Amino acid sequence: MAINFALERKRFREEQEKLRRKYEALGMTKEQIREMYEFDLHQFNRDIAYNRHTQQLMPETELEAEGKNPLLHKFEDELTVNQEPDETRPLWWLDEIEDEVLLESLLQLSEEDLLLIDKIAFREQTQTEISIELKVTQPSVSQRIKTIRKKIKKSE
Repeated sequence: MAINFALERKRFREEQEKLRRKYEALGMTKEQIREMYEFDLHQFNRDIAYNRHTQQLMPETELEAEGKNPLLHKFEDELTVNQEPDETRPLWWLDEIEDEVLLESLLQLSEEDLLLIDKIAFREQTQTEISIELKVTQPSVSQRIKTIRKKIKKSE
């Protein structure tokens, strides 16, 4: 939005004249009134500089009907992070859990238990395949899964 500096300055002077009269009526000295004026002038200049160097993201133009300003599109493109799950990294799925209670329960498990969950849920391995890989019996794997379930339920 463009600023008409001359018009704003005229409004500022008119407002300052009203304030000067009010300050005189309240008994302020000319020095005090001048200091107040200088402070207000400094703030006025800062506001003008801010407005000159700031662009609205949603202008009141035909772009508003489209819903977005081109500058906003640029910000979206530059500032948006689309993070895809890295399934090659172990336990990547922990980053995807939004339920804080569940996540806290899972983080209390041992790394071996988390890897077991990973193998079953995300690598789609059977209990038999896991038992062969870990060199334990299939009932042992089944028992570990039951224990993990109890730990998670108890934490919730």
